[in-house]
Amino acid sequence: TREEYKSFSQMMKPYLRPRVGGVKKLEWYIEGLDRYVREINEKRSCKYQITMEEFSGDHTYEEAAEKIKGQIEAGYPVPYLMLKHKDVEQYRDFIWHWFLIVGYEETDTKMWITAATYGEASRLSLKELWDTGYEEKGGFILYSDVKNKLVHE
Repeated sequence: TREEYKSFSQMMKPYLRPRVGGVKKLEWYIEGLDRYVREINEKRSCKYQITMEEFSGDHTYEEAAEKIKGQIEAGYPVPYLMLKHKDVEQYRDFIWHWFLIVGYEETDTKMWITAATYGEASRLSLKELWDTGYEEKGGFILYSDVKNKLVHE
C-alpha cells in the first residue's frame, strides 16, 4: 500500500540518503542497500546475501528488455531509476524517481512493464520509457545470488 511504501522509504532513508539532487546514481542505491543488509545481519543473527550490479541507461532497449525479463522470471523485482524524460506529461510521476518493475508482458509490437511506486501499479511501454531523450538516463539494478538463512549459535 501507499502507507507501507512510505513507512519503508522512511526506514531506508539513513541507508539511501539523498545527496544534492537526490539518490541519482545507481551505485548509491547499491551502497545503501548493502549497508542495510549488513546491519540487519548483525542485529538479527541472520546471513542475508545479495549481489547487485548496475545496468546503466546507456545500454540498448533490447538489452534492457532481456535483463528485465531475466530478473522477473528469476523472481526479482527490478529497482529502476529514471532521471529526466522528454515526455514530461506522460512520465511526470516517474521523473527523478526510483520505482520497482514487478512484471512484464510482451505483445507483437511492444514490451509492457508493470511499475510499482507509492503502492500503485502502472503499465508502461519499456521502449518509450527507455528512450528518455537525455544523456543522463539512470538505469536499473540487477540482483543475483539472493540468500537468506538464519545463523544458529
